[in-house]
Amino acid sequence: MPSRVRNTGTSAATVDKLVRDAKERNIPVGIIVAKEESQLRQVDKETRWGRNDGVWILRTTRQWLPRDLDVLKPLFERMRMQGSDFLEGNGALAEEVRRTFADIDRIESELKKAVKAVGSAARLVTKHRGRLQELCDNAAAPKMMPKPRQDGRVCQSAGA
Repeated sequence: MPSRVRNTGTSAATVDKLVRDAKERNIPVGIIVAKEESQLRQVDKETRWGRNDGVWILRTTRQWLPRDLDVLKPLFERMRMQGSDFLEGNGALAEEVRRTFADIDRIESELKKAVKAVGSAARLVTKHRGRLQELCDNAAAPKMMPKPRQDGRVCQSAGA
């Protein structure tokens, strides 16, 4: 159902060309795929799913594409069954898709922060475990060997 997928940074010219191509082929959905998130303009991040001159456009990255297509799968199925103008008559659904992408992007951002925090905590635990092991190893070494008495018994000092 979507128009051809492009691997490129985004620009207004890229969007315009995609819209032209989709209209020529009578395809209601186009997808712009950037290699990485930094290639998306701020406007692309804010309107990852939107309509431009009658063509629905998904702005995504290689990493996000499988997830985004999974999110849009029910919508594509309805468009296939009811026609490409399905979303035109249902603005609330289109807006919900936009909010969903914004929410998913925020969740992913928080997950990245959590992964970083867990990694940092794991490194600290490893560091302190090694430090404690070293302290224990140094503390376990006897300071002096006990001296035997004349009767053959070993003298024990207090606390040992």
